[in-house]
Amino acid sequence: MKSGQKKLLIAAGIILVIGAIFVNSHSKYEAFVKKFDFQKAQARGLPMLVEFGFQACPPCKMMKPILKSLDKEHSDDFAIAYIDTVVNPDLARQHNIQAAPTLIFCDKDGNELARTMGYMPKEEILKKWKELGVIKE
Repeated sequence: MKSGQKKLLIAAGIILVIGAIFVNSHSKYEAFVKKFDFQKAQARGLPMLVEFGFQACPPCKMMKPILKSLDKEHSDDFAIAYIDTVVNPDLARQHNIQAAPTLIFCDKDGNELARTMGYMPKEEILKKWKELGVIKE
């Protein structure tokens, strides 16, 4: 096999691997967004934590395991929703989102109680819910 053909095959292999990684990553992201669907969360009738973010945002990626953990541990206290600002730019404008991630703490009627911009550790989220009276000490 000639050197040029080898290089072409190696390049094609690399492209296939990168494509597979991208497809897998995207499908996991879609599953995450679907799990924390805004309308489904709102229908639960609980206070709600809404994260506005987007797939390529590094701090948003860091929030994913935190949201999953909070959902598992506090599903009776509050609901969690995730809104992708790239897919839903109108919602992002409507809520005056300036940075990603933006976390909005809402009461059970959907009224904003507080908001923060940027990554927020799990402990700080729980502290905020305690300050707002949603979680008891």
